[in-house]
Amino acid sequence: MDEVPVTVTCRVLKLARQPYHRWLDKPVADAVLEEACRANALSVFNGTTDRVTPVRSR
Repeated sequence: MDEVPVTVTCRVLKLARQPYHRWLDKPVADAVLEEACRANALSVFNGTTDRVTPVRSR
């Protein structure tokens, strides 16, 4: 699979590169991601949103 350069991806998505590089240096901990996914799932269950955030595969 060909990878798209970060610069191009950020430009297309209209995102700044700095937050990406900050995340790359210090990625989100698994526990924080899991908590966010659970909160999102509860929002879907309660009908406050229709989007579910996928859980990162290991």
